[in-house]
Amino acid sequence: MEPTFDEKISIVFIIISVILTALLGWTIYQDHKKIEDRKMGKLISVMYYFIKNYPYSNELSKTRLTKMVYLADWYSALTYGRQITNINWFFDHYGPYVIDVYDTAENSRIFTIENTFSAFGYPKQIIRLSPGGKFQDELSDEEKAILDKVIEDTKYLNWTDFLNFVYSTYPIEISQRYSYLDLVKLATDMNLSLSRRSECIDADHRFRAKAVKKRSIG
Repeated sequence: MEPTFDEKISIVFIIISVILTALLGWTIYQDHKKIEDRKMGKLISVMYYFIKNYPYSNELSKTRLTKMVYLADWYSALTYGRQITNINWFFDHYGPYVIDVYDTAENSRIFTIENTFSAFGYPKQIIRLSPGGKFQDELSDEEKAILDKVIEDTKYLNWTDFLNFVYSTYPIEISQRYSYLDLVKLATDMNLSLSRRSECIDADHRFRAKAVKKRSIG
């Protein structure tokens, strides 16, 4: 039995409704994907910059690189009141650590992961740049200056000294293990006013120096 005119109109409206709903869902998905890509792009840019400019590439294990990204976010929070990446930092048993950096390296064609061993015979994973890997740099000059500061502060530190440097930062010194680190709030909690933002990193260096001295005495 052939549908009536009204039934045909109803079918057409149903089809149009389904198509519009699908298009709306696709648009929302694409907008969300663009936002996530921008967030991921910032982390990729930080990782790329560190690997390209760090003078001792064989030292850039997944752990060291992750903690350097943490330092970049902390320095940025101190200086500009915001992180460079969108990482939600977690204070686990071994200090600030998340899987974001390793996952990004593993899932991006820009990076490659080299499985090797440390000087003590322990497994070690070095994150390197893939040959011909290309991407769009999303770092501002201010952010690059932050990354340069991290490189300068850490490039001559052996593994033990590097860990002590990271563990003596204010967020690690005052926070409980197995908790998330709100770096922007913690930077504010250091009672640094907006007019002193340019002095923030130096203030944190003085705090770390006191912490390291206290630890060595104790």
